[in-house]
Amino acid sequence: MLFEEWIEQAYSLGASDLHLEADTPIVARIRGELQTVGATVSGATLRQVARELLRDQWQGFLERGSADHANPSAASACGPTSFRPYAASPLRSDCWRRA
Repeated sequence: MLFEEWIEQAYSLGASDLHLEADTPIVARIRGELQTVGATVSGATLRQVARELLRDQWQGFLERGSADHANPSAASACGPTSFRPYAASPLRSDCWRRA
C-alpha cells in the first residue's frame, strides 16, 4: 500500500510525523522541523489512500468530516489523524517503528 511506503520513508528519515495535503509535496517533521521529503500527491490519490485505510469507517468519516485510525503493519505502526473529506485538506500521521 502506498501509505505504508510513505510511513517507511518518514521513519527512515527519523520523522515523528508525516503531513499529506492534496496537490502539495509530502512533508515530514524531522527533529522538530517540517521538511519536504517527497513528490506532490494529488487529491485523488490522497482520497483513495484514506478510503483504503478507513475501510468500514469511511461513511462515518464522510458524515463527521474527520477520523482517527491506527494502521499497524509488520514493520511500523501509524495513527493517521485529521482526515478531512475535502481534496485540499491535510492528512497527518504519527509514525513509529514497532519494537
